[in-house]
Amino acid sequence: MFEESFNLIQHTPIIHFKPNTSIRTTELKPALNRFISNKEHIPLEEFRKKYPFRVLINTKSIDKGKIERNMLFFGNMKNSENAKEFVYADVEIKFFSYKKESIELIKKYFDEFITLYNFGTRKSKGFGSFTTNNIVLPKGKKVYSFEASLKDDDEWIKYLGYFYKFLRQGI
Repeated sequence: MFEESFNLIQHTPIIHFKPNTSIRTTELKPALNRFISNKEHIPLEEFRKKYPFRVLINTKSIDKGKIERNMLFFGNMKNSENAKEFVYADVEIKFFSYKKESIELIKKYFDEFITLYNFGTRKSKGFGSFTTNNIVLPKGKKVYSFEASLKDDDEWIKYLGYFYKFLRQGI
């Protein structure tokens, strides 16, 4: 059995419907399969048969907060039984396979995948963003980031909203 593990750094919270959870295997594995099969120019079904692997996600610690109505999330979830939560977590992801080639492909593409793919609800709005702790991207890839000095806990929501609006406008 071959294995590889990655420790993730979370940059933006995941909006999550399930308590005590961060990234879910049911979301990560299919997305990673699609990503690598596209990179390797192999049809998805053929890739899954040729390069099988298992995923174990170990969430070490979780910090949660309730979502209230704001510009980045539709609806007031504050008093609902199905309230969603902002989730921050320390996450370790382990991959296992009986085929060394599967693990080699994961090692080759995982940094790029985790940088480009977000998780949870509203992932297209910048939520659920991670990188690995020792990120290595292919040459020619650019990564842009910014830091904001925030006065209170909810101010990041306003800044993320402005950033998203600028991106949509092409600024």
